[in-house]
Amino acid sequence: MWALLPALLFTSLHWSPGSTPAINACVLASIAAFALLLTLVVYVTGNLGAAFGAHLGNNLTGFLLISHQENYNSFALFNAKPLEGPDWTTTDAVIIAAIGIVCTLLTMLLLLHPRSPLKVTADPRDAG
Repeated sequence: MWALLPALLFTSLHWSPGSTPAINACVLASIAAFALLLTLVVYVTGNLGAAFGAHLGNNLTGFLLISHQENYNSFALFNAKPLEGPDWTTTDAVIIAAIGIVCTLLTMLLLLHPRSPLKVTADPRDAG
């Protein structure tokens, strides 16, 4: 329960009424994968600190590097086509979801793999 409800709430907060159903589905799939990562990080570390850090890093990258939301374009280095636009196809949505899920899986590998130099643990002395 402690993991499922926050993950569902976190995912549902990313619904965009201005986006097509396909884009909303891809965004929710990507966010659900990221919510799973954050849940695993909380489980492994025993606190919310590393999960907050991962979320902050993700948002800073999203806001400052490349933006797909018109509201945040002034912050971003690169402005991409807004996800709220009608020009997205279902294939585009599937590709976007795949990219988001693969990026999350790579982040999981970096943060949770026992041999990773970026591995998170409950006690920093366990990292070595």
